[in-house]
Amino acid sequence: MSLLCFSIPPVLSKGLVLSVKRYFVISKMGAHAKPMANVRYIEPIELSSMMNYLKINKDYSIIDVRDADFIGGNIVGAINVPSQYFHNHKAGLAEKLSSVPKVIFHCALSQERGPKCARIYHSYLTEVAQGKELSDDFIQEVMILRGGFTAWQTLFSKDSALTEKI
Repeated sequence: MSLLCFSIPPVLSKGLVLSVKRYFVISKMGAHAKPMANVRYIEPIELSSMMNYLKINKDYSIIDVRDADFIGGNIVGAINVPSQYFHNHKAGLAEKLSSVPKVIFHCALSQERGPKCARIYHSYLTEVAQGKELSDDFIQEVMILRGGFTAWQTLFSKDSALTEKI
């Protein structure tokens, strides 16, 4: 079994600020969740450092939820799951990423689509996990790239080891 760690930034709901924390378990049979952890924002410089020392889709995965705007360039190794289809692919994505310790979501600015898809992923795992036994074999950290691809491109558009198809 694999434990996923999420933290959703405070959410404004009917004038109240809510802080939602959850831990999730992904097993080879599917996703399971239980309350506990945090989704956090990751800075572009932190991700670039990760890319220099860790292996994509083994130590971390990048989920780019941009739609048609994905064509204009992307972070090397990013998996494109367009936000308009994310709901349909969340279960397969959770299974595919079950052994990856870090998952980074982003869109163009990481203000709407990226955070929304992280919440959809979180909700899916919570829903599937209701009433399941958990193990703490593996913690998966879910993050959102601060500033999205726009911030990334500003810093790393000339570095072909980090950015492609520009």
